[in-house]
Amino acid sequence: MKSININEALSKSDGWICQKICSDSQKLDGHKVFYYKDRVVLLHFNSDDILFVIFVFEGYQGKFFDKFEIGSKVSDINEYFELEYDSGDEMHYPSESSYVKGIAFYGAEESLEDNPEQKIMGFCVHNWSLQV
Repeated sequence: MKSININEALSKSDGWICQKICSDSQKLDGHKVFYYKDRVVLLHFNSDDILFVIFVFEGYQGKFFDKFEIGSKVSDINEYFELEYDSGDEMHYPSESSYVKGIAFYGAEESLEDNPEQKIMGFCVHNWSLQV
């Protein structure tokens, strides 16, 4: 099987590319990631071909709550519910007490306390329990 540089392939793509993950980690082995264009949309499927996460980044035109889009301030979401930063995932999640579940916001890879002016660079809609 021929190996290709995924970053090079994505930079030239104007459609979908699928990457199958081969890993020593049982958690990741057999997963598939579908990329649209140069990472505008990423779809992650587990080894049973079940979609468990959707990422969207720059170029995505949709909005969350018809208000928040790529480029909006992360901190403005606190108007609707409190966010907590997960330094392992480097994303902002609704707090445990929030009524909103299954979404995360990708910003500047630091907490809002450290960078309150950071912008939303991506959204993640997920069901992590389906990852394995």
